[in-house]
Amino acid sequence: MADNIQISNQTRSLYTQLGFRDLNGDGRITGDEPGYEGRFDPDGDGISPREAWNEYCSHIDEYPHVKIEHFKNPFETDQDLVDFTHEVIEGSGSEVETAQRLFFSITPVDKIKDDPGFESYEGKKKDMPYDNDPKKRVQGGYANASEAFDNGYAQCSEYSFLYTAMAREAGLNASVVHVNVNNNGRPVNHLCVLVTLSDGREVLVDPAYGEFDIKHMEYSALDDAGALASHYYNSGNALLDSGNEAVAFQYMLAAIECRPDFASAHYQLARIYYGREDFGSAISHLCSAIEFAPESMMLHRLLTDYCARADNFGPAIELYERLLESEPGNELYLRRLERNRREAGVL
Repeated sequence: MADNIQISNQTRSLYTQLGFRDLNGDGRITGDEPGYEGRFDPDGDGISPREAWNEYCSHIDEYPHVKIEHFKNPFETDQDLVDFTHEVIEGSGSEVETAQRLFFSITPVDKIKDDPGFESYEGKKKDMPYDNDPKKRVQGGYANASEAFDNGYAQCSEYSFLYTAMAREAGLNASVVHVNVNNNGRPVNHLCVLVTLSDGREVLVDPAYGEFDIKHMEYSALDDAGALASHYYNSGNALLDSGNEAVAFQYMLAAIECRPDFASAHYQLARIYYGREDFGSAISHLCSAIEFAPESMMLHRLLTDYCARADNFGPAIELYERLLESEPGNELYLRRLERNRREAGVL
């Protein structure tokens, strides 16, 4: 193997076909196949992901649980979007001006009409109001960059992928950001974009909030694998809310392929499997969710319930024994181990 990374062969293959070269931080490609270097751009230097995505799609039959029509590259552009981007930035004199022009070009007018910079902006503008209707995504989850641009409306994740795709096309170093606490100090589940300038300065760009250089209080930048996982997970959630469990299931599996430690996706898969009365798979994914998010009491309680439904407490007992090996004396794990042993009748 090119890198000694503890992930499944299927996950490694998926990452490779998507072109993610730097899973362990050493800058090298993540698989054995030659010729993938430079096909994707986890560092945000403006290289289009189209070629890597097409390569992934050509290998889609290797993943029997994935149906190609359900999946989109969230950063995908088309010629109309590329042309629009270059018209917007034509004549820009700096990275900051380029980033701000792109922001003005797609941010809803009602959110930025009072911005002094927008008042003097005379460049191309796409009217893209905020989309408050998740039901529009019943058939295919969230839109990718080119679809959002063509639709003429978006939500925060769609604005973020669209802006990131445009910024990279313009040569900026841009990445999607997950916001935990917004600029008003309110806990949120929100996406925007981080632009890192060549001098090292960072600018948060948030079309959904309508603010350039917004000061969110707590956030974390996602690599493109994490961004893809977020895109698939959000799409899956929208589809679950709309009753389309079959396609939502595909999205949750894809989210975990992109980010194996995605606790929320494991939890949603556990719920789906439980509803199908596949208790073994449900318990397996719930155990994974607990390992990656051990602070969630809801997950711990749910695991006991699932094991009771399956009349098999072995997986829960094994999980807590394993967790206690790394954290001896952890009171939560000790209590849950005792509870599950008692339910199993081994105390």
